[in-house]
Amino acid sequence: MKRLSKAEQQEYDHLCARVRQLSEIFDRLDAANMDTDEVAKELEKALDQCTALVQRKRKILSYVKNI
Repeated sequence: MKRLSKAEQQEYDHLCARVRQLSEIFDRLDAANMDTDEVAKELEKALDQCTALVQRKRKILSYVKNI
């Protein structure tokens, strides 16, 4: 299996960091028992970013598998 290029590895690392960040947000919300519109907007934004990164990661993996 081909190794990821530097750019692909950076994108993967960024994806992992965003997923960790999203998890931390959920943990803080759970601990604070918060339920506000502002928090919901922040979570939606983070989730949208993660979704976009996951889609790009899938494209990278598909490309790598086809080599």
